[in-house]
Amino acid sequence: MLSRIMNWLFPPRVDRPEALEILLSVETSRLAQRATTGFCHAKAGSNAELLFKEAVFLEALETSRWSAFAMLLADLTMIVEGYLRPDSDIDKERLWAWLLKTHHNILASQQTMYDFTEAKRVFSERLGRARLAPPGPAVDQVSLSCKPIYDSLPIHERLRGDDFEVISGLIHFGAATFRELLERRCNPSLILRGL
Repeated sequence: MLSRIMNWLFPPRVDRPEALEILLSVETSRLAQRATTGFCHAKAGSNAELLFKEAVFLEALETSRWSAFAMLLADLTMIVEGYLRPDSDIDKERLWAWLLKTHHNILASQQTMYDFTEAKRVFSERLGRARLAPPGPAVDQVSLSCKPIYDSLPIHERLRGDDFEVISGLIHFGAATFRELLERRCNPSLILRGL
């Protein structure tokens, strides 16, 4: 237990591509879970215990969660790209190949029946377009995912109210936090050398 507390207080540095892949997967899972399951749990309030036993709801939530995972993985991978690319001494083609491989590896490692074929295709195109311009701010990377994630949530439209701002804020804050986590824990030159 003490080692867990120490890792939480003083997380290890990320200085290898493999460690960055793990960090990316973990943070994507965390953000997707908060944006879907966490939101639905909070929205259901005292009815959460009953709602989370309903098979139809759980199936819809599972679809929503994996859809959110795929979109947020693409977003956070683009944040990694924006973090690593400014180093002018890197072989950008090698970086982009690693990002594509990492994105596809993380999707392939998930234990789900969800089909990520379309997510892979969309990310490949997005990464191709990203090559044409300088990296954008981290919070801009998630802007296109907020509405589809919100729309996929298994909460009836009459019960949603102004919750889009909640989901959007949560996802934008998650993106900013992830970027800050990269700056705090990663050593870009060592990661790039390991590609």
